[in-house]
Amino acid sequence: MPKKSPAEVGRELFEKEEAAEREIAKKFDPRRILEKAREIRTIKDPVLGEVKYTTLPAKDLWELNKISDEWERTRKMIFLLLHKAYPELKSEKDLDDFPAEELTRLCELIASPDNFFYLPQTLKAGSAKTKMPKSSA
Repeated sequence: MPKKSPAEVGRELFEKEEAAEREIAKKFDPRRILEKAREIRTIKDPVLGEVKYTTLPAKDLWELNKISDEWERTRKMIFLLLHKAYPELKSEKDLDDFPAEELTRLCELIASPDNFFYLPQTLKAGSAKTKMPKSSA
């Protein structure tokens, strides 16, 4: 049997370590999830530049769900996503002074499944009522 080169031995060790790490990553680990949730993340947007944010914990999502007004819910969501990364934002009211273009772009980023997260819109039951067509006979 031919002797393995140091590169082959190194590659095999690396592949074994990677396989072991993938197996560990498949296991549910609440500590790892909490650590990841606290990380400040970054999106590079062509309009706004580098946008930093944190994920929303479940408690924030539950609180947002209690807000019936769509605009107030969006305002609070943007604030919650940004305030840990930008401590100078003290309250949702700080967003009121943002230019409309930038705030609109933030809303677009939030709604995009490629960026923050995608919250499916709640569908209303049924369809809108329609008038019966007049019979022509």
